[in-house]
Amino acid sequence: MLDKSEKKVKELFNEIAGNYDEMNNVISLGTQKKWRSQSLKMVSLSNKTNILDIATGTADVAIELAENTNKKAKIIGLDFSTSMLKIGQRKVDALGSQISKKIELVQGNALKLPFDNDSFDLVTISFGLRNMPNYKKVLLEIFRVLKKDGYIVILEMSKVDNPIIRPFWKLYMNMALPYFGKKSGHKEAYSYLNESAQKFLTKLELKRLLENVGFNSESILIKTYNLGAVATHVARK
Repeated sequence: MLDKSEKKVKELFNEIAGNYDEMNNVISLGTQKKWRSQSLKMVSLSNKTNILDIATGTADVAIELAENTNKKAKIIGLDFSTSMLKIGQRKVDALGSQISKKIELVQGNALKLPFDNDSFDLVTISFGLRNMPNYKKVLLEIFRVLKKDGYIVILEMSKVDNPIIRPFWKLYMNMALPYFGKKSGHKEAYSYLNESAQKFLTKLELKRLLENVGFNSESILIKTYNLGAVATHVARK
């Protein structure tokens, strides 16, 4: 069962699913695809055969994983938004059997993953963690389903820690997201996404949380984009 906050977020993503990809490109100034590709290159994909993409949305990350893994690889894309998954499934089906046979999209809750312990070589989550009501619980679930020496890759918004750049980042977020939201007809939804981005952890806070959950502290790598407004964290179990 979802609590009230989870239901609200689920409704929000069902609402914006139709223009989610387009708005992501606009808001990120066309750079989100590059962030995603660079994030996945931070781990070796050639030897990963069981992969879980959490908050898969419209399946962009799942598709990129399928395109860059070996023939035996199986990618599960999990999301709680049926509207997002429907769009993602159409994109997967359009790619032909060589790619689509590697991907399975399922509805599920990241706070209680429907998978056994030690199931995956790699778990990815892109721009989804900040929308979860309990970051630590999600990371504990990811830690549980990862195999020993398995990796997590998190691509997420991050608080800008440069005092000179921070005011300009906040100004952009406070102006751009509400504007694009109004333009798309989903003002409230994009206002929420702005709030969730600005309330999220700094890159060092997220690093400490990964360590606290049990990930190998020496394995943690951090890569930032857009002057620190976005960051990738990679860690090994």
